Amino acid sequence: MAKDYELKILGIVGSPRIESNTKILVEEALKAAAESYGAKTELILLAGKKIEP
Repeated sequence: MAKDYELKILGIVGSPRIESNTKILVEEALKAAAESYGAKTELILLAGKKIEP
C-alpha cells in the first residue's frame, strides 16, 4: 500500500545551552524517526535567540 502522506517532524530545543543534553536527545529522536519511518525532520535551536512576547 502506497503512502498518501509525508511524515514531517519538527524538533524544538529550548535549552539556553548550545550543546545541551536536550539537543543530543532530540537529534537522536529525529534521526531515528528519519531512519525508521522516512520522516522529514527539522531541528530548531532557541539557544542565543531573543524571544519576546
